[in-house]
Parts: sequence; C-alpha cells; structure tokens
Amino acid sequence: MRKSSCVGLICMAVMCCPVFAGTELLVNGEFEYPLDSVGRLAGWAHSGAVQLRAETGERAGQFVLSMTGAGEAHQDFNALSGVSYVIRGKVKQLGGDNAASASVNIEFRDASGVIKTVDAVELLGSDPVGQWKSFDYAVAAPPGTTTGRVYLRTSGAADGPVLFDSLSLMAAQTLEWSDEFDGTSLDLNKWIVINAEDWSDCWYAPHNVEVAGGSLILHSAEENYAGKHWTGAKLEGKYHPQYKYLEARLRHSAPDTKIWATWWTIGWQNNTWQWPPELDICEFGTQWEPNPSQTYHWDVGSGHQYDGANTNVDETQWHTYGVYWTATSSPVFYVDGLITYAPGGPAEGFLMQALLILTSSPNRDDHYSGCPLADWEVDYVRVYDTPPDQPEVPGHLTLNKPATASSIENSGLGPDKAVDGLDTSRWASEWSDNQWVRVDMGASYTINEARVYWQYASAREYKIQVADGPNGPWTDCTHITNNFNNEAWKVHTFAPQTGRYVRLLCIQRNTQWGYSVFEFEVYGNASPIYPFDNDGDGDIDMTDFAEFRGCLTSPDAGVGLSQACQNQDADGDGDVDLKDFAAMQRLFTN
Repeated sequence: MRKSSCVGLICMAVMCCPVFAGTELLVNGEFEYPLDSVGRLAGWAHSGAVQLRAETGERAGQFVLSMTGAGEAHQDFNALSGVSYVIRGKVKQLGGDNAASASVNIEFRDASGVIKTVDAVELLGSDPVGQWKSFDYAVAAPPGTTTGRVYLRTSGAADGPVLFDSLSLMAAQTLEWSDEFDGTSLDLNKWIVINAEDWSDCWYAPHNVEVAGGSLILHSAEENYAGKHWTGAKLEGKYHPQYKYLEARLRHSAPDTKIWATWWTIGWQNNTWQWPPELDICEFGTQWEPNPSQTYHWDVGSGHQYDGANTNVDETQWHTYGVYWTATSSPVFYVDGLITYAPGGPAEGFLMQALLILTSSPNRDDHYSGCPLADWEVDYVRVYDTPPDQPEVPGHLTLNKPATASSIENSGLGPDKAVDGLDTSRWASEWSDNQWVRVDMGASYTINEARVYWQYASAREYKIQVADGPNGPWTDCTHITNNFNNEAWKVHTFAPQTGRYVRLLCIQRNTQWGYSVFEFEVYGNASPIYPFDNDGDGDIDMTDFAEFRGCLTSPDAGVGLSQACQNQDADGDGDVDLKDFAAMQRLFTN
C-alpha cells in the first residue's frame, strides 16, 4: 500500500519548547513594518540596495522587500539539533528582459559559531518576469546546532528589482515513534499481542492479527475458540508516550458491520495500566452511531466522567485519527489533521503516560449469528512531538489568537476554547457577574462585526469592546442589555473601531451559573493597520499626509500624543517629528 506523507507542518517556539501551530520564527517576514529613521528593516540585517516597495494586487499586505543588483538580507533564529525547518514565501522579478538571480538558504551554527550546513536554493530560474512564484523549502538542522540564519540574496544585472514577500519559517513536526506495518509479520519489539477474554462469549485470538500489503489487519470471526463462539484481536504498545500527538490511519473493510473497533489509550503509570483516564481516538460501534466517535474519560475526584462527539466520517474510507494533550491543556481530537473536538474535561485528568491500544471484535451489544463482520485495517501508527498545523480563516481575527479571561470554571474550560474554531468546546467562568474574555489579535485591526455563540449559561447584558493595550482604555463597539437567548449565535455589526485587543465583557447572567461561550469571533479588515495609512486605503498619499501634518511637533519635543496621532509615531518615541516624516517619505506612493 502506498503510504501517505509522514511530514505535517507545525510550528515550534524558538525557546526550544513545542507549541500548537501558529508560532512564527521570523520577525517581519511580511515586510509590513516601515524602515526606521536610518533605513534599517525591522527584524533583518541587510546590505546592498534594499528597500520597501508598495505592491498591490493578489497580496493582502501593503509592502514587499525590494532588492536590486547584489543584495542580501538575513535574520537569525534559535534552532534545535535534529529538527527540520521549512521556509515558505513568494518571489518575483519586477520586469525587464535581463534575468536576475535570487536564492534563499538556511545556515546552521554550533555553540562556537562554526557553520554546520549551508544549503541554498535558486528561486527564479527560467520563470517569467513579473509573476509571483511561491517557494517551499525544508532542511534539517544537523547534530550540535544551536542557532540558524535565513539568507535572502540577489545578484546579476537585471532590468528590474527582485521582490520578496510573505516569508514564513516554521519547525516541522518531528516523528518520534512509528510502526508503518511494511513487513509480513508484527514487530513484537513494538507490540504485545493479547491472548485473553474480551467479553463473556468472545476471545482476543492471536491468529486474528495479520500484517500484509503494508497494513495491520485485525480480524473478527464467528468461530469456536477457547470455549467462546466469537473472536477478535487486541494489541498493546510497548512504547508509552506522554504529552505527544498520537495518530493512526484506519478504515473498516466493509460498511454496516457488527464489530466494535477502537484506536485508544488508557493511562500508564508505575509500569502498569490505569483507568481512567481513557482517550478513545477512534471508536466504532453500531450500537451508537454508524460513524466513529472520539471521547475523553477522566476522574479527578468526582467519579468517572466523559465528553465526546461523533466524527461524521465514513468508516470504510481511509482517514487519520489523532489526539494531542499536554500537562496544562486537556486532550484535543483530530481527523485528517484537522481539529474535530475539544472535550470539556480537565487537563488534570491525564497527567501520565499513555498505553497505546488497538482492538477489534464482534460487537457484544449488537451481534447475532451470521451477522456481517469487517476487518479493522491500520495503515500506520505514529507519535509526533506536536500536532498538525491548522488552516487560517480569512477575516477571522480572533481565531487561535492568545486569549485570557477574568476566571475559569476548570482547566478544561479555558479562554482558548472560545477562539479555537470549534463550536463543541467552550470557555466557562466562575459563577458570578462581571466576567470577561480578552483576545490579543496580534496587531491593530479595524473591526466591524462580532459573533458570539453562547452556551445555555449566557449573558443577559454584555459589551464588545476594543483597545490598543491589554488593560484599556476600552471603547465600546456594542452594548447588549436584553439577550434572553440560550445556546444560540448572536451576530453584532457596528461602526468600524480600531485596536489590537478585543474583549467580551459579561455584565449580568441569565442563569445561576457563570458565563459560557462556545465561540467568540471577530471580523473586519484582514490587513493590519500600519503607520501613516490613516484612511486605510492601502497606500500612503496626500490624504494621509494631511493627517500627519496635523500631528507634527517640533523635533524631539516629547509632548505626548493624542490617540488620533499615535498612528503617525513610526519610531515610537512619543512624538511626531522629522524622523517620522523621513520614514513617511520613503513610503509615499502618490
């Protein structure tokens, strides 16, 4: 069987600790920050004819990096030995008949500064001038690596400059353990074959375990064996991961059959299993629904509890099913690399290693003599350090952004659940009025719409607010005083407001419980607001200059700024002066 790719892209924090997708290793890879007063590009060291250039069209941002003739720009990042890094971006030669040369390369160094690897890729080649070309380039950090450096270089007597844009550097997902089932027999160094009773009239029989055609096959049968009338199969892993991303690619050989098949884990502690916890990463049983489900079981002192959902996928087709959990975040389930469900259980429910289990047998609750039985086919089982990257939603400005809250009911109901894109997970506050959830959108945006998906414990009175700083001052976008709906979407449009932080301020409750929000979505202009573009039209022209002139002070006056003039202070020194004027001149487009 042809194996699917084992490399899914993921981000890693530069301080040597894996995180969820979304952490970017480059500073100013979009080239949207203006040059400083002496012509330096934020985040980059550079030489040669390097400047920012206004560019419109297919791009969402305002500016690109322009390099003419022999030029170079580079940026350092913290790198880890053995990790693969992926750099993506766009490049084009602006015009002319004489072709330019442009390259990108990643250089690694050890603690003494010795260069370990220099790997360059030519970007332009014979591609037509005037057209953007996307590149996607990966290289692994060799042993001993402590730092990395990204280079952009141009050379050649070209007629037009070379433009770079939308650069992104991420660490790739690291595969830590796997079984690809490529041989003709099970690898007993990785698995234990269980030979024991399943339920009262069924036995886990070793002869039902087969490896063939690049897959593991777990058979179920109606047969007399060990005094039983039915047989299935069960494997337990010898490797016990903790706080990892677990994934298997699975399918059933036929639809609508009477088997109970599960890819799951329970706890492993002090060299023995423990239940709960339990993670049912893919559980199929026709007594529930005709598609696999995913469930988290826990007990943190109040007895066994669980939370789960159906996946609504066809069990007879190949799909990947995964789960990721950490010491501080409760498990999150995936199908085909996308988040499907984030249970409301606490992180404290699974603070241990996991025992990997694969089982398939006739369904004890839904079987009969002569009933159809399927094989449970497993293409691979893999363990990664981090989960797959998640796609962005255009215009959704709070999706997967850092969120904080005034309080939480428990660790599984944190504020991140209100911005994870799932209408099955939620933030829940303590049981009192005047609570809030706040989101850092990462830059200043103009917003004009917010959508709140309330759980039953909703707010009767609430505000949506925006601010430039995390502690305000806050500007009201809308104020709702009569929301009596429970478990419903509320969509609010309002006059455009600008800021970096957005807050849902819950003032009065509808129930005796706290506030509970499935999703808090904010929409607006998908391009950040950058210095000098006062009318938000994507260029710096005379209209913007008129606004700038009204804020101009004497050089280094230090007089402080009104909120209306803060957008003109490019160097952040607290006044609008000739240094800011010089920066504006370089960006002027009209």
